[in-house]
Amino acid sequence: LRLAKSNNNCSVYHCSVYHQFTGRFGPSALAINETTSQLYIARFDFASDLNENTGLVSVLNFETGEPENDISVPNCGPEITGLTVIPNVHESHIFVAEASSGRIIRC
Repeated sequence: LRLAKSNNNCSVYHCSVYHQFTGRFGPSALAINETTSQLYIARFDFASDLNENTGLVSVLNFETGEPENDISVPNCGPEITGLTVIPNVHESHIFVAEASSGRIIRC
């Protein structure tokens, strides 16, 4: 959800859906890369034999809310509980913490 305060000096807020996902739980973690105007969203799911045991991070343009990319995080489980972005001029580095494997993975 997105909350925006009214332009006048009253305490009125307007609410709208910033972006709506289907499938999985979450968001379970958020990170912003201000250099590229990207919002990274960790999409949590429970590890089981019934679902795909791959982590998923969605990338949105944080100014418009438009989706830009989905990043599959292989060789880990789907229970992403932490996320950080280290911006770089040439290439940003994304690190995710995954609960079912107890690993931190660089994407």
